[in-house]
Amino acid sequence: MSALAVSTLGLLVALVGFHAPEPMDLTVAAPPTFDVGRALALAERIAGTPDRTPGSPTAEVAAATVVEAFRALGLEPVIDRFTAVGRDGHRTPMTNITVLMPGASSEAIVIFAHRDNVPPGADLAGTALGTASVVELAAAFLDVEHGRSLIVSSVDGGTAGDAGARRLAVTLPAGSRAVAAIAVQGIAGSGPIVIADRSDSRARTSAAFVEAVRRRLAGGEDAPVGEPGFFREFAAMVVPPRAPGGQAPFLQRGVPALTIGDDTRAPSDVAPDAARLTASGQAINDLVGSLDAGAEPGGTASYVRAGNRLVSGFLIVLLAASLLVPPTVVAIGLVARTARARLSLRASLQSILRLALVPIGAAIGAAAGGVLGLVPTAAYEYPFPGSPGGGGTAAVTVMAAGALVGLLAVRFIPRSASSADPAERAVVVLTAALAAGCCGAGLALVMQPAVGVLLVPALHAWILVPRAARWAAVALALVPLCAPALAIVWAAGTGPAELARLIADGGLPIGAAIGGAICLGAAVLLAQTFAGRAVGGRPAR
Repeated sequence: MSALAVSTLGLLVALVGFHAPEPMDLTVAAPPTFDVGRALALAERIAGTPDRTPGSPTAEVAAATVVEAFRALGLEPVIDRFTAVGRDGHRTPMTNITVLMPGASSEAIVIFAHRDNVPPGADLAGTALGTASVVELAAAFLDVEHGRSLIVSSVDGGTAGDAGARRLAVTLPAGSRAVAAIAVQGIAGSGPIVIADRSDSRARTSAAFVEAVRRRLAGGEDAPVGEPGFFREFAAMVVPPRAPGGQAPFLQRGVPALTIGDDTRAPSDVAPDAARLTASGQAINDLVGSLDAGAEPGGTASYVRAGNRLVSGFLIVLLAASLLVPPTVVAIGLVARTARARLSLRASLQSILRLALVPIGAAIGAAAGGVLGLVPTAAYEYPFPGSPGGGGTAAVTVMAAGALVGLLAVRFIPRSASSADPAERAVVVLTAALAAGCCGAGLALVMQPAVGVLLVPALHAWILVPRAARWAAVALALVPLCAPALAIVWAAGTGPAELARLIADGGLPIGAAIGGAICLGAAVLLAQTFAGRAVGGRPAR
């Protein structure tokens, strides 16, 4: 009962902590006006170069159009030429175009948009309009006294893992210190405006800043804001997205950052909605004005949103730890009882290890692939550019090789004789599975709390296994463990190659993968036992 009380207390704390964030104040006295007509005109000129792919023959034409637009405002941009890995897996020349509008402080607000697109669509409503919007923001604040400096940039490589944004984050003008970064993309489409606030890992822009931006964008009926779903939010904690947006490199450096607008990174010929652009463009204009006037966007944090409510990452850890207490107490009690009855757990624990070695080997193979350079270890890189680079094939190969080594290692684990009594054997298997499962879930919880949350419900179900009919017991052993994991994989769009990347770059810590493999081995052994299959040579009845 005391163990159940601990879990109940943890659940209550988590429920109480599931709250609506208090938005920060982003009011501004007299913001300048965003000129929609001028932004649309420049967007059409940029979209007049339909292929702006990094390294393409016409990419420089689009860049020249942006340079000309800045110079027409009396601003002299800095042209930064660099190379980065493109979508084809090869290093490609790219160009960032940046202007600095000095303010009274060295603190800077970074405003940028990707310029490149994915042909054959000209992406007028996406990157072309995003770039035109940041140029128009520069025009709006041209004759305004700045409390903070403004850094306005048109960056390349959005379709190549946000290469230009990552370059911008480390090449800001000397003496400036970014306090906020805003990427503008696709703010005049027909659907809800999306706000991306994640880094490559689990850090996010402070909830107060995000909520204030959401309310500012939703100020008019013509600018609905997309509501995040809790399940996909949680999936992103378990499986960090590969290319989450231009805000990611700034968040990695501790700068609160957002991408405002839909960033599909796919061919698009959608026409912009002028009314939507008027509402969202002015909202972003006002947001910049608020930050320029001294509003503090806060730092970074870890949390999960569900609509307009959130729960912090710390409370998720607390909940997972509290839920682990009851099965751990039961496992300790069972181990003590089997010891008093002089029943050996060795045979079952060895069986669990044999079952776990194959997935453990696959995880170690993926990690080794990262060390050897076969699997890229940077979450923002396109790790599997296709057949020319062969990265996806290499990733799957190293996992398969690791699994094969694990399979071969099974032969070196001795087999101990198990009890001839089916009832004793079932008790021993349940005890070993619950004990090993608690250890595996605990390891995963320490390495990555979100994975621990997925594993713990299975342990609670395993406590009920002896009371269920045979096939119900099999379902209790496998479904609470496998179903959430498969749902997360589906929500995150994770395939074998992407799973290899996650392990190789630490997005899924190797310890969490090993903990999950131990739980999987325990679940399979439980299912075999209660399905009536032989554990030591005879079926359990």
